[in-house]
Amino acid sequence: MLTRALFWDREEEIWDEMPICQVCQTYLTPEGIEPGAWYMHPGEWDNR
Repeated sequence: MLTRALFWDREEEIWDEMPICQVCQTYLTPEGIEPGAWYMHPGEWDNR
């Protein structure tokens, strides 16, 4: 199971989440990602 992708936002000095990109959505499934993870729209997962 993949966890949510967090990165440090230097401008706001906070941890922020990187959404699952459209390319990754073609070979990953939402069931294999930590619940609640963000994903980019539009993408493959919009059709689920």
